[in-house]
Amino acid sequence: MRVALSQQGEARVARTKVTIDRRAIEKMARNIQREFDKHPIKVPVQADSDPTRGVLPDPHTTIGLGCVQFLDWLDEMSPRASRVRDFLPTIGIDGAVSQDEAPPWLRQVVSILDETGLVHVSGAMSGYLDYSLWLTDRGVRNVAERAARRQSRLLRRATCRQGVLLWLDECTGGGLGSPQLDEIFTTPWATFEGDLFTVEDVDLACRYLADKNLIVRQPLSLTSDGIDCVENFNASVTDYLAHRGNASVTINNLSNISGGQIAIGNRDVQQNQTNGIAVADLTAFASALRGVAHELADERATALTNVADQIEEEAGRDEPDQTWLLRLAERSRRLLQGAEGIAAVAGVVEQANKVISALSG
Repeated sequence: MRVALSQQGEARVARTKVTIDRRAIEKMARNIQREFDKHPIKVPVQADSDPTRGVLPDPHTTIGLGCVQFLDWLDEMSPRASRVRDFLPTIGIDGAVSQDEAPPWLRQVVSILDETGLVHVSGAMSGYLDYSLWLTDRGVRNVAERAARRQSRLLRRATCRQGVLLWLDECTGGGLGSPQLDEIFTTPWATFEGDLFTVEDVDLACRYLADKNLIVRQPLSLTSDGIDCVENFNASVTDYLAHRGNASVTINNLSNISGGQIAIGNRDVQQNQTNGIAVADLTAFASALRGVAHELADERATALTNVADQIEEEAGRDEPDQTWLLRLAERSRRLLQGAEGIAAVAGVVEQANKVISALSG
C-alpha cells in the first residue's frame, strides 16, 4: 500500500508546474543584505593584549645579545628541542658546568624568551640548565626577520658606525683614557642583529667617522661633533649629517679670561674675533693639565693628557666649538677632584674654574 501511495504522489508532483517568482527572491535578497549592513556579523579574533609580546631587549646589551644568540642557535638546532646547557659551548663555556658556574645573565635570557612567547620551555627538576627549549612560530619569524635585515649592507654599515660612536661614548664618559679599537670586539657594540662585525667593518666605520670629523683616531676619541651626534641624535650619523647640512649660522661673543675677548662657537658659529688672546689662555691651560698629569700615578694621568690634547686641537681651529671646550674643561676639573693634596693641583683647578666661567658666559 505504501509503495502505491508513493508512486501516486510522485506522479502528481511530476504533473504539477512549478513557477519561481524571481522578483520576490531578489527583493528578499536585498532585504537580507540591508539587515547585514545594519548589523554586521562580528567574529571574535584572539590576539595578544600585551604590545610588548615578542619584543626583546636592546641587542647591544649583554642580555639582549644573549637572547638573539640563543634564538639563532635554537633555529640551527630545529626542529628538535635543545637543553639550555647545550648552548654554553657556543659562547665558549663547558656545557657540564653547574648553575652557579654558568653566566649570571643566562637564566634571565631563558626567562625573557619564555615570557615574550618566542620559545616553548619544558622544565626539569635538575634546574634551568636542563630545561628543554624550542622555537614557537613567533620565534621562527623573529629569526627570519633578523636574517633578512642582515642582508642589507647599508643597514650593516650604518649600525657599525653607530656602534663605534656609542661604544666610544660609553668608554670615555667616565673620564678614562682613550680605548684601543680592538676592545670593541669584547662588547655587544660590535654586533649587527647578533652577528659579529669583522675587523674590516669596524675599520671602514672608523675611517668614515674620522672623515666626517666625528672621531679622532689617534688617540681614539670622540670629537665635539661626535658627542653632539651621540647626545642629540642617538649616534645616528645619517640624521646628524642631514641636520648639520641644514644648520644655520649664528655669532656668539663671550668675555675673556684675562682681559681680552673670546669669540668661540659651535660647528654653526662664525668667529668674529682674531686677537688670539683666548687661544693663548686655552693653550696655557692645556699645558698646565699636562704638567699636573705627571704628578698623578693613576689612570687620571692619561685622561688629563688626552683632555689637554683635545683642548689644544679645538682651540687651534678657525671656529672653535664653545660647547666642546666647556665639556673638556669640566671633565678636567672632575678628574682633578680628590687630588687637591698635590701642590700644583689647586692652581690648575683655579684655571679650570676661570675657563669654565668664561665659556659659560
